[in-house]
Amino acid sequence: MKAIIITNLFVLLALVQLESQEVFATQSWELSLDKQQDGWVDSGDRILVSTEISTYDSLSNEITFRNLKESLYLSLVPNTVKSSHGEITVGVSTNDSTVVVQSISLKAIGEKAIISFEYEVDFSFSQDQNINIQNQAFIISGDQEVASNNIEIPIKGQHRTSDSLFTLISKYGLLGLAGFVFMLFILNIKSKSANINLAPNP
Repeated sequence: MKAIIITNLFVLLALVQLESQEVFATQSWELSLDKQQDGWVDSGDRILVSTEISTYDSLSNEITFRNLKESLYLSLVPNTVKSSHGEITVGVSTNDSTVVVQSISLKAIGEKAIISFEYEVDFSFSQDQNINIQNQAFIISGDQEVASNNIEIPIKGQHRTSDSLFTLISKYGLLGLAGFVFMLFILNIKSKSANINLAPNP
């Protein structure tokens, strides 16, 4: 009974928080320039980051979007910032490293603002096993600051270990199979040889 009450309280608190939050931000990414044409994120590639801003059940005015780049391995590509709503105030200069869009206004329930921009990925080959590339945006509406989901950019080098392990297992698996077949072949020969030796003399 106590567990049910506690669970209901958590659900109620979550619903209250959801209803008090007026705007939401969902961020996603995709490869926009794949120099090596391998489908993986490598140094020198570009990723397109998109953020969708939406409302829950009310209209929202004067929303500010901020994408404060925290990763050392991402560089904002000039002239790639686009926004369906509001005014881009930071991100238009070649020296800008962050993106800020102000005066975003959602005038209808279900209306969505889309903000996108490109990053160039840059890291040395020796770093590819250890680096962690993430990105997150924030939106401010009135006295509320809401964070988007945190996206993580997996890079090719971080999958090299698992690929090598798979290759190693495959190689030794084939060697083991070959050894097993060879042993069966030797045993078969020995068995035939034994049968010949046991055969009665005419």
